[in-house]
Amino acid sequence: MAQDEIKYERNQFGIVYKQCCASCALKKYRYDGKRFCKLNNKMVEALDVCEHWQMMEGLQNAGRKSGVVKDMVTKEIIIR
Repeated sequence: MAQDEIKYERNQFGIVYKQCCASCALKKYRYDGKRFCKLNNKMVEALDVCEHWQMMEGLQNAGRKSGVVKDMVTKEIIIR
């Protein structure tokens, strides 16, 4: 993976994210917590950048305002 210049972008809801391996949908984690790219099965660092980057689903939905806050114990909705 190349260590190119990291771009800062905004999703459709205005949330800023870094366009790098840390925010890529193609990243996976090994049993020991190390990050690897599932496209080429190579170890990657968080700030590596490549031309195959894809936005992960969590970043696509960040800022959507459709979530709720639940109590950890009772799982009751506290904030809508």
